[in-house]
Amino acid sequence: MHIPRLLLMAIAIVVFFVAVTDEVQAQHDRNYFYFIGQAGATSYHGDLTSVNDDLSMFDLGISGGIGYTLSPVFSIRTEYRRGEYPRTERPNAAGYHRRHNAGLYTVFNMLPNAGVRPYFLAGASMTFFGTYDKAVQELDGSTHFEPAFGPVLGAGLDFVLSDRFSFFVESKWDFVTDDEAMDEISGDTGFDVLGYISGGFRWNLRSTIRPVRGLQISAPAEINLGDE
Repeated sequence: MHIPRLLLMAIAIVVFFVAVTDEVQAQHDRNYFYFIGQAGATSYHGDLTSVNDDLSMFDLGISGGIGYTLSPVFSIRTEYRRGEYPRTERPNAAGYHRRHNAGLYTVFNMLPNAGVRPYFLAGASMTFFGTYDKAVQELDGSTHFEPAFGPVLGAGLDFVLSDRFSFFVESKWDFVTDDEAMDEISGDTGFDVLGYISGGFRWNLRSTIRPVRGLQISAPAEINLGDE
């Protein structure tokens, strides 16, 4: 019982000191690039969600991207994702459920000086989709892709580990139009939704400048002849 309590106390102490770190002790670049890498679970919410209820809702997705900070509060990020969405297949059809997403987002950091930083993102993405006949595809090695577009909304938590690295958890929702892009069915809503719940690491390409502390020296204003 003592080990878990000590571990939780140590984590709380680290989080506390990271959250209250004085920026005077270390000055940073305000505009810099950063890289991210993520892995998580994808989901599809569309016209075939209830039809393919025997398939799993979530599958694997991986993504990576690069961003640039415009200020401590705002940054922009471009990202590529490769995801599996098995529920987009028609029943008993040889569908292609892999999707490739390319997105551009604006990120709003709510607490830029805290150790745990909640944020929101909004932007747009382009989704490459396609279906094919598996027998034909295996013969010629070709896959037919066409793009679809739509807005993206998301939110996350960024846990600061150091000046250069942080760990984050995030959830994004891609609203894909036209409605036939994902599942070849035109439904009532006019769009389908792709979900992505993920976790990953962020690497900041920033320089840290630690100011040299000044020393105050006390001395007489004038020195008389013969004084040491």
